[in-house]
Amino acid sequence: MPRVLFVVARDRGELFGHLQEQFADVADRVEVVYDRRLGERRQRDLRTLVDRRVVDRRAVDIREQLTSTGWAFVSRGRSRTDGRSP
Repeated sequence: MPRVLFVVARDRGELFGHLQEQFADVADRVEVVYDRRLGERRQRDLRTLVDRRVVDRRAVDIREQLTSTGWAFVSRGRSRTDGRSP
């Protein structure tokens, strides 16, 4: 599994292609993907008083960087159950 992820905004097709070309020879370590998120998947339920999630699965919020630059860099480390970086 690649250890580095470049997430590219969906409207930046030229940048996506450029990054794929640049990292083609290290594809085993670097993966370039389009941002697939459409927003928060979880809908708020007014009946739920307490959010039982300990940690949001999206460990890194890349929305601002995607908006300003069109891409975001994410390093994939080992997962931890407490949500902290290794």
